[in-house]
Amino acid sequence: MLIFCPIQALPIVKTDKSFIYNFTSYNEAYTRLHIFPPQPLVMIEDEYTFDMEYAKYLLFNDQPFFDLMMIIYNLYLGNDVILLIDMGEEFENINESLMKFIQQRYGYNGCIVTSYDDYFNADSGQFNELGVYNLDQDLERLSEDAEEKRLKAGGIPYFKQTEYL
Repeated sequence: MLIFCPIQALPIVKTDKSFIYNFTSYNEAYTRLHIFPPQPLVMIEDEYTFDMEYAKYLLFNDQPFFDLMMIIYNLYLGNDVILLIDMGEEFENINESLMKFIQQRYGYNGCIVTSYDDYFNADSGQFNELGVYNLDQDLERLSEDAEEKRLKAGGIPYFKQTEYL
């Protein structure tokens, strides 16, 4: 289940299978994801333009893409992912845009939880067929990026590792 909630609602949604990340919350006790849009994007007032530019930012920048995949892969494994958010008006568009992006790209519906009623009425999300295809493509890219970084750091190519054994 993908849950967006303020820090005050965390005791309602936290389980043993929860991965908790800080998205737009001011609380620094949890891992902050690097998926917050840069300042020039935040200044875009047109909702459609902002959504499109934010999607490009998430997909075409290595660190935001990696952090996005931390969310998506944990959901794929069946874990709950809780994104701590601030419910302030200045973050409303950002929170909503990430939720829309995940829903459109992966078919996975998130929910905003601020009370017990919200939590018990929340729908456990699922990936749709196109979402699984996009996930496969994104995991392939993630694997290639990780291998490229490993080799640049001095790692031995896998096909040559058996020669050294």
